[in-house]
Amino acid sequence: MRVIPETMGLFRDALTELGVVTYDADVTTTASGKAVLSIAQGVLVEVGDQWIRWMKGAWRWQVHPARHPRGAARLLAVHLADDPFLRLRVEFPTWSILRISEAQICAVPVGATALPVVETYSVDDLAVRLRAIEARQ
Repeated sequence: MRVIPETMGLFRDALTELGVVTYDADVTTTASGKAVLSIAQGVLVEVGDQWIRWMKGAWRWQVHPARHPRGAARLLAVHLADDPFLRLRVEFPTWSILRISEAQICAVPVGATALPVVETYSVDDLAVRLRAIEARQ
């Protein structure tokens, strides 16, 4: 059995190979010794002795054996790619991406900044507008 820090390292390496970048500061340790990786706002991955898991949908865990971190990384990358809202959160980590209603979404800059709040009704439109704002920075 791998120790948790080693498993987390292998998992993060596999995510990087799949285009999901993480940073050391994204990893914390719980009081019970599990490692938690914050991928994007609202996407937390927990690594224990026997499993790697994250929430997939409402109240449903996606669980994968810890002995196979590359497989877990592939599953998580598919999960992130399948949800346009999560893709926004991964692509724009310095923005809080929020659903205002069933149809309306907005992006709020994180921290003290002069950047505007961006509201729209389309994930694609929000991505275009945020890219334009970031390109001007």
